[in-house]
Amino acid sequence: MKKHLIITLICVLALMLIATGCSKKTDTYEPSSVESSAADEGTLSMANIFADGMVLQRQEPINVYGFATEGESVTVTLGESTATAVSENGEWSVKLPAMEAAKGLTLTVTAGDESLVFEDVDVGEVFVVSGQSNAQYFAYQLEDWEEIAPLVDTYDNIRVFAEPSYWDMLPSDYGYGTWIKGTRENLEPNGPVKGYVSAVGYVMAMKIAAELGPDVTVALINVTRSGTQITAWLPAEELYKDPEIHADDIARYEDYLAFWNKHGRWPQSTEESKYWKSGNPYSYIPTLCYNSMIAPIKGYTARAVLWYQGESDSDSTRAAVYGKKFAALKELYSERFANDDIPFFVVQIAPYNSDLGTLAAFEAIQYDLSLDNPNTYIIPTGVDGTPLHMMDMLYGAPPEVIHPSRKSPLGYRAADMLLTKLFDVTDKITTAPELTSVVRGEGTVTLTFDTALCLLRGVEAEDFEVYDSASSKWVKVGATLVGNTVVLDTAGITSPSEVRYGFGGRYIELYTGELIRLNAGSRFQLKVDADGVKYAEYTDTDVSPTRVFTFYSEDGQVIRTIKSGNVTNASGVPLPTFTVAIP
Repeated sequence: MKKHLIITLICVLALMLIATGCSKKTDTYEPSSVESSAADEGTLSMANIFADGMVLQRQEPINVYGFATEGESVTVTLGESTATAVSENGEWSVKLPAMEAAKGLTLTVTAGDESLVFEDVDVGEVFVVSGQSNAQYFAYQLEDWEEIAPLVDTYDNIRVFAEPSYWDMLPSDYGYGTWIKGTRENLEPNGPVKGYVSAVGYVMAMKIAAELGPDVTVALINVTRSGTQITAWLPAEELYKDPEIHADDIARYEDYLAFWNKHGRWPQSTEESKYWKSGNPYSYIPTLCYNSMIAPIKGYTARAVLWYQGESDSDSTRAAVYGKKFAALKELYSERFANDDIPFFVVQIAPYNSDLGTLAAFEAIQYDLSLDNPNTYIIPTGVDGTPLHMMDMLYGAPPEVIHPSRKSPLGYRAADMLLTKLFDVTDKITTAPELTSVVRGEGTVTLTFDTALCLLRGVEAEDFEVYDSASSKWVKVGATLVGNTVVLDTAGITSPSEVRYGFGGRYIELYTGELIRLNAGSRFQLKVDADGVKYAEYTDTDVSPTRVFTFYSEDGQVIRTIKSGNVTNASGVPLPTFTVAIP
């Protein structure tokens, strides 16, 4: 009882302190935001997302909100629409009627003798890009940026609300983001937001903008932070809804909150907090990214979410409860972005490690999200590994590269999925194959999917395994594609109980197109030849006799890491990693 009382008091204290201002930290650029005390003073003010150049969601009621003196009447006008509200507890909100796509509008907000006027307001399509470092990965870092960059300025209907990735101990009223037009100049590292625009999100926006046409502005709300666990994007109150799965999160949060309330700063050592780690607290303390990036835009309507996160939750302990945390996040984002059951497009984590173990298991959990949660779709990444020139070997072998620069195909794949599911503008089969049934036969197991299946390469389906409960081992099995089914040969397995796919390892794809399977005995080595020139040598021990490949950087040779598994749908969308029980 005493413990619950303490927790309750801390939560109440946190809520009481929300309006007192927030700590902020940046590694990008200095924001121009409303003073944090404006809400307390009762002056008319609004979150940073309400600004010149903003984009509002078309075909949905438009939420507009802010702060004003208690009891003040606030009038909001957009085009021919007007709504009025009275400020209660210093806050007000109105709902304007839905509009079709429009450009160059003025949004006016008036309270007494105060007014805010926002120009160049468009009504179009708004998408949220959220997650950790592969979502954050900047557009100008793309492998093919020099090919894409000349196209950027041909689109005048893309805008981005770029958050500078602060983190706060308490929820921010205003946030720190800035609206920009999606020009090449604005996307470069010397632009107004230091290039802080998601690569995969921007490529997705380019294709959607091209398909919807110049009259529809496409906007990204860019809220990402490297190294974050999913709980960084949840509010404090969400933790207490399920204290069993959030026990560790609550302990870390309460410890940091207590220190913050006492000292007004972050802990700096393990003596000050037993949860302290070197680096930044957003990577291990929950709520911090929600507080700075999501709380200020609560109620701002969006069409869908591109969610690219999971590397920081892939260890077995966090992965075991990830499904529950994701369901809570989806419900939260649906509320915060004023869209009942907002569509979620979940990107599987990048193929970066040859020791699949927990990573493949987590990818399988991500696939389950699309089966367990309505309006949720999986975007596979198995063929999107990092390209490396040979001298890049100085920074680690390809399996260790966690941030693939090859994100354009992924962005286009995401766009295809959104265009199919949300706008019905393409006849392509764009979603990943979805498992619909598993049937045990005499010496066989048949997996049925919702679409016809094809092979990406080779003549036989690769990397299907069946777990033999009698021997407690996973056994590779033959697999035959028949229409929308995969028939597994289990004749030699005594007690087949589970099927898994895509756990078989990684390939190195050579610049010639040849594939070399990575395995525990194969390795890269950096060497120096007789002339003093550095080169990379890969010894493939997976074949007999052993093969040795030599790569020199000046040859311009490129390799990349991709996942094993060669099954796709008819449009080439890969079958994601999965695990399923055999009935």
